[in-house]
Amino acid sequence: MFGFSIPKIALLLLIIFLIWQMFKILEKRKNIKDNFSNNEEEEENDFYEALTECKKCGNFFSKEDSLLCPVCNRKTN
Repeated sequence: MFGFSIPKIALLLLIIFLIWQMFKILEKRKNIKDNFSNNEEEEENDFYEALTECKKCGNFFSKEDSLLCPVCNRKTN
């Protein structure tokens, strides 16, 4: 009644394989969607500030914060 035969085992393996592939596809879609949304958030949060190099001491500082070098107090252009 509950005998195992080659066609039954093959069908069972085929069903397991198809379900496994379906979950792999769903996981890929989820990962692509998550990566896309993470990239958008990172681009929005990225902030770069232009720095100016002091010609006397070589220190880099924000030109918007101060016109004087914080290390040697030399005035920039």
